[in-house]
Amino acid sequence: MDKYAQLVELLKGKSGIGMGGTLFNATVTSVEGEYCTVDINGLEITEVRLKATINEAENYCLIIPKARSMVTLGSFSGDFRDLAVLKVDEIETIEYVQDNLQVTIDTRKGKIAVNNTGKGIGLHSLLIELVDLLQNFSVNTPAGPSLGLIVPTQVALTQFSKNIQELVME
Repeated sequence: MDKYAQLVELLKGKSGIGMGGTLFNATVTSVEGEYCTVDINGLEITEVRLKATINEAENYCLIIPKARSMVTLGSFSGDFRDLAVLKVDEIETIEYVQDNLQVTIDTRKGKIAVNNTGKGIGLHSLLIELVDLLQNFSVNTPAGPSLGLIVPTQVALTQFSKNIQELVME
């Protein structure tokens, strides 16, 4: 039997692995940590998983859907007490953690965060350091060190610093 025929047998649940799963759509009514509550044709279902597994793992990817958005749910075992979100139409937040890398995208705030916790480095702090470096920038000239930035450069740096605060979370 080729691998596609084997896959069909698995999905039919004939292999004994219990993969007779079901997929359907629902509307998110609220999000509670790693779970959400959904509405399926007027029926409220709580504790629907947002991650493949709910555990204490340090590495994970958590996609949090917006309230009142549509999601696709799945029951891999056929037991509807164990539902998980498989696809999200509208995302509110993405949290990705792998080893020392942490990435967060928060659409409510319109901001991102990128941090390497092992090295104590973050995108926000690096950009602020860059602004400080540029504001104190000095070069040698034939008449001695430069005396400071010209006004247009100072204005541009001030705007750059404001843009950082608007886009990058600490």
